[in-house]
Order: sequence, then C-alpha cells, then structure tokens
Amino acid sequence: MTGSSGFVRPMGTLVTEGHVTIEGDDIVALESALANNFESYTFAGGYKAALTLLLEDKVDVAFGSDIAPQKYLELEDQKRLRPVTTIGPVPSHVFMVSADMSESTKNALVDTLIELNYDEHNSILTDLYGAEALVPTTTNR
Repeated sequence: MTGSSGFVRPMGTLVTEGHVTIEGDDIVALESALANNFESYTFAGGYKAALTLLLEDKVDVAFGSDIAPQKYLELEDQKRLRPVTTIGPVPSHVFMVSADMSESTKNALVDTLIELNYDEHNSILTDLYGAEALVPTTTNR
C-alpha cells in the first residue's frame, strides 16, 4: 500500500527513528532504500489485500489502519494476528491546494470541509471517503 497508514507514515517512522536511510529526495532514492533495507517488499493495494497476504504467510509484516482487521476479517482470522506497535494518528484523506492560493480562500475551503463533520452533512463525508470526520492540520503536526 502507498497510502498514509500503509506506507507513508510507517516508512517515515522507520526513517525518523534511524532504521532506514534514504539517500536522495526522489522516488528512485525511495525505491533504493526499500531494496537496501528489506529482503523483499510488496505493495498489496489495500488493507484487505495486505491482511490476506499476512494470513497466507506470504509476508511477515503488514502496515495499515488499526481498524482494518475488524473491518475486513472474520473474528477467527483476527485472532491469528497481533499488532506490534502503533504510530499515532495518521491522516487518511489529505486535501492539498496550490501554494499560490490566497489565505482567505484556503480558510474558506477548510471551513467548508469541516462542515462535513456536522450531522446534516456527515453522510457526504462517510459515503464519499469512508471517514467519520475531518481535522484541520498542517505538515508540521
């Protein structure tokens, strides 16, 4: 997986904690770091696929959402897995805008998106993104 909880955050944590070093700042450097630090790796394509690979002993570790086993697996299969660690909150849906967008327009957009958290609009959020709420953040948090 290449999403936030399935790749970006776990890989970032491995880099931050000094377990993986990336020499460069492009995709080639990232691919080299993966090849140099892991015997093998795969991008499963989603939580359910990653969990299936884990249950079939095709991988040793799978990164992903802490609620994925409950969402995608029967209780019997959930019991065959154990969490090793958690890495804190991970953004699941990121909205990005142009750096040239005015602050007032950015603020208006954030305010509008936050309205999706309210009961009268929340079904839009849950139906489209499968998320229960949006939380404003920055790249520094």
